[in-house]
Amino acid sequence: MAKHRVIIYFDYYSPYAYFVSAAFDHIAVEYSVAAEWRPLDVVQLLRLAEADIYSPAKRRYVNHDVFRCAEYYATPIAIPKPWPINARPALAASLVAKEEGIFEPFRKAVFHAAWAQQRDIADPVVLADCIVQAGGDADLILRRAHAACYARTIFQHTQAAAAEGIFGVPLLIYNDERFFGRDRLTMLEWRLRGPGTNSGCALAR
Repeated sequence: MAKHRVIIYFDYYSPYAYFVSAAFDHIAVEYSVAAEWRPLDVVQLLRLAEADIYSPAKRRYVNHDVFRCAEYYATPIAIPKPWPINARPALAASLVAKEEGIFEPFRKAVFHAAWAQQRDIADPVVLADCIVQAGGDADLILRRAHAACYARTIFQHTQAAAAEGIFGVPLLIYNDERFFGRDRLTMLEWRLRGPGTNSGCALAR
């Protein structure tokens, strides 16, 4: 039985969520963590907050930083085609994959298809291949994922996340403490290793 529980908000749209996806299995095994991956639509999340996903300056930074991170983490990456990603079909399929018990391998396959292989994860053929790689029934899962209820569920998850103050992805929560981005995984590991203290000081005003 897992000793720890971590909630992970993610969207296939995010390269940083891809980096977390590639790295988290090691953490889960090392520290006996049960991860609850929560899909949301990050573009919609920021619209709900009336925020632009990238300012011009941030876009220039990210365009450089993503490749630097890929080099640093030794994780293959290529800008998805087409760009920007339409991740909504894959997010809906993720809900069905959870119900079918194949979410973990499906998540990895989708992230790899989008960010390492430049495959269009909105394409049913690509999603079907990811489902098959995960050991699922592609026809069954895609047929169910097309039902409007799953799209509504993603939107509801996104609304709920916004209401809870989730401001982007990947965002991880452990013991009510939030860790944003791939570069905070080492800090999460530090928390998982043993008792730490949080002074609760408020720096940002």
